[in-house]
Amino acid sequence: MDVDFNEENVRLVSRAIGAYVNEVEDPSRGIIVGYDTRLNSRRFAWIAAEEISRLGIPVLVVQEPTPTPVVAYHVSRLKTSGAIMITASHNPPEYNGIKFIPKYAGPATTDITKWIESRIRGEQKPPLETAGKGSIGLFDPKPEYFRHLKKLVNLKKISGLRIVYDPMYGCGLGYVDELLREAGASVTTIHGERDPSFKGLTPEPILPHLGDLVIEVRKQNADLGLANDGDADRFGIVEFEPGFMHPNTVLPTIAWYLLEKRRLKGSIVRSIATTHLIDRIAWDYGVVVCETPVGFKWIAEFMVSGNVILGCEESGGLSIMGHIPDKDGILACLLLAEIRGETCKRINDIVEELWREYGRRYYERMDIKMRVEQRDKVINELK
Repeated sequence: MDVDFNEENVRLVSRAIGAYVNEVEDPSRGIIVGYDTRLNSRRFAWIAAEEISRLGIPVLVVQEPTPTPVVAYHVSRLKTSGAIMITASHNPPEYNGIKFIPKYAGPATTDITKWIESRIRGEQKPPLETAGKGSIGLFDPKPEYFRHLKKLVNLKKISGLRIVYDPMYGCGLGYVDELLREAGASVTTIHGERDPSFKGLTPEPILPHLGDLVIEVRKQNADLGLANDGDADRFGIVEFEPGFMHPNTVLPTIAWYLLEKRRLKGSIVRSIATTHLIDRIAWDYGVVVCETPVGFKWIAEFMVSGNVILGCEESGGLSIMGHIPDKDGILACLLLAEIRGETCKRINDIVEELWREYGRRYYERMDIKMRVEQRDKVINELK
């Protein structure tokens, strides 16, 4: 933040995205600009909006910090030419970033990213300002997103559950907890204020960062503990026992539920690092599983072009049939609450049942800090 992520570079990237929309898409459909709770995210969002507007493209700016999947949903709903999201997602608080969400409401493909990068590097002429500016308006994305989510999740099944929710000081606040309360759940929210510094926490819903959630779930003997990362596109889950549950433990449960209880037909798409237990379950239901490289953009390509029941990755990202081709941590949290309420079983009990039937799976992730030159050496040697 304010080193290489600064006003000058935000303007540069925004102009390149504007050039892409003007030259490749229909600029009259406009661009949405969203932002998270990070330091200066709102200021950078308005800078991006100004640059896009100068190129004659209409702009809609969210009126408050908004989750990435909510912004992506409105790209699909309003049929805009894309969106710019100012966020560094699950990364430490000293970072910020720009996500470009193309018109299909999922992560940008490699080709689109290369096009924008090429313009940034100055390999093509800079875009010319138009004679007239595009309009800039404000909008509230929450009501329509809520209406859509209620079609994807059976909120009636959540009534009566005791749930602890941790937005990790991010912009999932007021989304997951509000919908859970509306469904009739008893909800305790921790870390429930929006803090640009995330209180020094890295807002990624993994074991080292969810200790407070584990404590609160056990203190209250709650049915479920749920969490989102900084921009609410990833999920985390905690139960009384065993505590934190890794997405690779939980995702097979979701796959089983969609196949067994909802009887959905289609395919499942997972990243290569996502548990192959999903394949064993899918086989029993006559469902094909497609494997992709790491990164949800590869999963999104299948979701755009095919009939995908579930797209998921090991880092806590998922989407389901009827939703956007991008990961949505809000949807994931509500879906897990629905499963808990519908089955009247703890998620971990369902996991144990699946392990007994299909064989236990083990997964570990290790994060190792190293200098750039060390990292590059390791990557080259592995290749």
